[in-house]
Amino acid sequence: SAHPLPLGMPAHAATPRVALCHVGMFSSGSKSARCLSRAFAAVRSPARRCDRRLGRRICSTAADVSINTNDLPSKKSDKASKVFEVCAAPGVVPEPSRLDAYLTVKVPEVSRGRIVASIKGGLVVVNGVHVKKPSHKISAGDRIVCEIPSPPPLEASPEDIPLEIHYEDDHLMIVNKPAGMVVHPSAGHESGTLVNAVLFHCRLPPMRVLSGNQSNPSAHEEKDDDEASSSKIYTQANISNHMLEFPSTFPDAIIRPGIVHRLDKGTTGLMVVAKDPFTHAGLCEQFAARTVRRRYLAIVIGIPNPLSGRVNAPIGRDPMDRLRMGVVRGVGGRQAASNYTVRTSLAQGNAALVEWQLETGRTHQIRVHTKEIGHSILGDDTYGGGGRSAVERLHRRGAMNIEQAKKVLQKCNRPMLHARTLGFQHPVTGEELDFAVDPPSDFAAIFQLLNDV
Repeated sequence: SAHPLPLGMPAHAATPRVALCHVGMFSSGSKSARCLSRAFAAVRSPARRCDRRLGRRICSTAADVSINTNDLPSKKSDKASKVFEVCAAPGVVPEPSRLDAYLTVKVPEVSRGRIVASIKGGLVVVNGVHVKKPSHKISAGDRIVCEIPSPPPLEASPEDIPLEIHYEDDHLMIVNKPAGMVVHPSAGHESGTLVNAVLFHCRLPPMRVLSGNQSNPSAHEEKDDDEASSSKIYTQANISNHMLEFPSTFPDAIIRPGIVHRLDKGTTGLMVVAKDPFTHAGLCEQFAARTVRRRYLAIVIGIPNPLSGRVNAPIGRDPMDRLRMGVVRGVGGRQAASNYTVRTSLAQGNAALVEWQLETGRTHQIRVHTKEIGHSILGDDTYGGGGRSAVERLHRRGAMNIEQAKKVLQKCNRPMLHARTLGFQHPVTGEELDFAVDPPSDFAAIFQLLNDV
């Protein structure tokens, strides 16, 4: 059956598509609907992916390391651990000189806490000698071998959490993730996640799942990406009679039940969840090939200049704050590119509604790139979109008084970022599917406040 076109999407955009679904929160005649409608545009083809490897040796798992086996204590060696070899440049004083700090810089995808734990656990060797002091001073030319055990799996239990499902068949479903929901279990978020909700919806038993960005031990790098990769899942019961089953033809089952890509906790919008390994693998391939059609909407501070452009800046873990990402030009930075178009000016030029389309899928990519061009997402305290500076920028040229600006920021309980469209080829049927959902009420309210200035 035919579905209505998304607001502002021209008819020709639906011609090659078999299915098109639009879900809106506005009445067609409302002021918010008309304003946002004018801001939306047609889907564009994504650019090709570009990537590179980190600039230092990663020795995969401990069992595959091509180094002297005396370098690592066999009693403590973990079969699922990663081993890194780092060599300090000869003739140059290492900076920083502390062993833990130096490894944190050289191995940015591993937290300093895990590095310190490995050092204290006797899993770090400097010039063939085991070192257990994190404060050990590194000298020029030192050769360091560091083993990082994989974090233990977490148990995810089915939880009766309401899901806003916009499409579902035997192989996949499309959900509209609300603000505040974490996608997968991790330290501090063992329950209430999308994974917990999916397990309940699909009538699956509790599962032991890998946490955070932990990936397949056979992989050669840990990825700070928003797309999932193949890895292993451990079940506490035989699930062959359930929707989500993993036959022997799929030795590397999925890292988290059905999860193909991720959205940040504060980001709202469309996600696809796979129900079987074949569908999961097919969707992962499309994300890797950058053929998935996705558009995001963000309310940013100020108006980017030019009004449309491409941000090409590598992203990696911020060496000064492990909980943040940042533009990292050097070791630890991975190529990242984003395209943007300003859809409408807000608050007399002090803010703007901007559409984003990604060429790569790094963690926090849009949030980092908006900060990089000097136009952080409104409400994003982590990347410069909150606090006094945001209030002052909204107040510029007297567009609104300080109290009004403060009230706008107070209503932003999250970054104003929304994944509005999602399109892909169904891995089983071959149909081209496209979905769209309008931003939630909090996003629309902020948009209206700024648009009325």
